[in-house]
Amino acid sequence: MAAASSSQTLKRTPLFDRHVDAGAKLVPFAGWEMPVQYRGIREEHIAVRTACGVFDVSHMGEIETTGPQAAERLQRLLSNDVDKLAV
Repeated sequence: MAAASSSQTLKRTPLFDRHVDAGAKLVPFAGWEMPVQYRGIREEHIAVRTACGVFDVSHMGEIETTGPQAAERLQRLLSNDVDKLAV
């Protein structure tokens, strides 16, 4: 019960619900509620080494970009559609 009440003050990434749906074990990390494990360390290690692994970096920072070609440059660098992002 204590973990649930303390997690209410933690920030959550946009992928939080996906982590929960995938069965992630969530822990506090630098003010965020982050997944640390899904099925087990060994199984996950083998999956990443033989297939693919993804790490949610949406909690890791912000960037500021300015200038007449800022949106165009970000569109080339990022996987999101920059035109759909709020300023």
